[in-house]
Amino acid sequence: MECVVEVEGAEKRYPGGVAAVNNVSLTAGRGIHVFLGPNGSGKSTLLSMIAGVLKPSAGRITVCGKDLWGPRGLDARKHIGYAPQDPPLRPLLTGYENLVRHALFRGLSLGEARRRARELLELVGLAGAADRKVGEYSGGMKRRLTVAIALVGDPDVVVLDEPSTGLDPTARRELWDIVVRLREEGRVVLLATHYADEAEALASKVYIMHRGVVAAQGTVAELKERYTPVSVILVEAKEAPPNPEEARSSLMLPGVEDVVVEGPVFRVYAARPNVVAPRVLEAMVGYGVEVRELRILEPSLEDVYFKVTGTTLRGEGVGG
Repeated sequence: MECVVEVEGAEKRYPGGVAAVNNVSLTAGRGIHVFLGPNGSGKSTLLSMIAGVLKPSAGRITVCGKDLWGPRGLDARKHIGYAPQDPPLRPLLTGYENLVRHALFRGLSLGEARRRARELLELVGLAGAADRKVGEYSGGMKRRLTVAIALVGDPDVVVLDEPSTGLDPTARRELWDIVVRLREEGRVVLLATHYADEAEALASKVYIMHRGVVAAQGTVAELKERYTPVSVILVEAKEAPPNPEEARSSLMLPGVEDVVVEGPVFRVYAARPNVVAPRVLEAMVGYGVEVRELRILEPSLEDVYFKVTGTTLRGEGVGG
């Protein structure tokens, strides 16, 4: 029977009535489910609740048909592997020793723990560094080891909270390969990120998180079709305008649907970009902006995020 994660009306409120997560409901089966949003959007809090480490203030979460916070909560947690942002790694132990330690915590015998540790080190590409102390690992190696720890119990559900934050492009690609393999193995993968390109590369389904709620959800193609049926004219100026809102207003020309100004970068949304682009360039020169580059881009998930929430994935934006 396929394992499914079901969230019904989940909330997390802190003293003073602050809602980090507010009335979220969703169903996640096999595939990679990406929760996209900046810091403070509620995605990490939501995944912590689904992972069984943070109790909801209200609502119900079931994993493989078992209530995570009910009488069968311990059974439900056996189906979950969790890789938090700050992994519980022991820097003076080797990668192999860290994995054996966690396998023993999961109830494996010493022999099973050793075998499982070797298997997982091979899976995440760390077999050659098994006997090195984790304190000597690079950031990418530590992230891969954290994923390996989440897989110790061979879980049906793998929860990854910002797994690629701070990694260089090569390390990110290596991590993505591991995540794709988890999907191919038929697992339910729940992944939080603030990187739009990561969501586009990996997601079976995307949940756009904003102020503690799921503001929109769907496949990448569905979200783009629904929210950004326009292209983006990306203009890079020599320097940021002194008055971003005034600069934005000067570019609200016929045929322009919206403008976002982020420092020296202008994103102009238009359904007919080839017609609008010359007018945009003329308006920017008239406003006194020295243009370095102008490109026409197909919409990205970052554009979708702005259209849905009115903010960027850095948590702020200028525009309507």
